[in-house]
Amino acid sequence: MIGRYWLGRPVAADYEVLLAGARDDRARALVELVYGQLLVARKRPGALAHLEAGFRLARPWLSAQEYLAVMRRHQQLGRLYPAAGTAPPAHPGGSAHRGADHRAAGRARPASQPARQSG
Repeated sequence: MIGRYWLGRPVAADYEVLLAGARDDRARALVELVYGQLLVARKRPGALAHLEAGFRLARPWLSAQEYLAVMRRHQQLGRLYPAAGTAPPAHPGGSAHRGADHRAAGRARPASQPARQSG
């Protein structure tokens, strides 16, 4: 599933098969956490819901320290990832390509985005 995702192939069916084949809550937690992390990496909708489901399932197997670490990590992702995973997908090239996108579309760069200087 991970390799297929990074190759740009659909993995929703892989996720469903892995989840259906999971033999217990621990295995289901791993599927949810991995799928959630993949979605977060590309700011896909629903990512935080999968992370929360995985966290909820994994709680019995986490030590107090692990529990707090995962909880903090998910809280940070929630702040970085607006509207609980409903943000549109990020541009594959990141923010460096935004200016090029505006120029290619024939629009001027917004005043809030100064021109970058190469250096």
